[in-house]
Amino acid sequence: MTERRENPYVWVTWISKLLAGEAHCEWAAWFKAHHAQFEKRPPTFDFAKWNAEHGRMVRERARALAKEGYNVGLEEQNKFNLKGASGATLGGKPDLVAVREAEVLVVDCKTGQTRGADYFQVLVYMLALPLCRPQYKNLSLSGRVEYQDHAIQIPPEELTQEAADRVWELMERVVSDDESARVPSAGECAFCDITRRDCPDRIDEAPDSLKGEELAPF
Repeated sequence: MTERRENPYVWVTWISKLLAGEAHCEWAAWFKAHHAQFEKRPPTFDFAKWNAEHGRMVRERARALAKEGYNVGLEEQNKFNLKGASGATLGGKPDLVAVREAEVLVVDCKTGQTRGADYFQVLVYMLALPLCRPQYKNLSLSGRVEYQDHAIQIPPEELTQEAADRVWELMERVVSDDESARVPSAGECAFCDITRRDCPDRIDEAPDSLKGEELAPF
């Protein structure tokens, strides 16, 4: 049964793909922000396997940072809820937040391939943490996306006012009372857990008009 939230709640991962331009359906984020309970499609991947691999990776990176002299917080220790003037909340849970003297390093570990959304996920963490954790406010925040065989560094200079404005403008649209327009596509709908019960426009397979009835001459 679909249940409306009293105040919108947005998880960082719901907006990271939109910020990266890897997703275009703001309605999906809007719907989740405004509804606490709704029917969900079953996951299409092995969550238990992912959880084990991800957990191992997080612990390995945490031990490495501790050896470098950082005081490291893991997952639940880093969970935050940033309240907005509208009453809405932005929530997130960085994998690692490592502190050394006046330096804060925000790390998220990814077991899959490189995606632009991963960069924006960490960037939003860097933006939000000092606003809800006073101990980080006057420190230098940098970020890192850790993959199995490489890492992407996010220096403090990349957290610009322009980047912050993009995040807040998107948040304003997602938490607005005005429902965003649906932008269904086979690619995005395949990874969306909202069912036809709440999104009758969702596409579960490529329409016949896009499949082609004949082979093209190339």
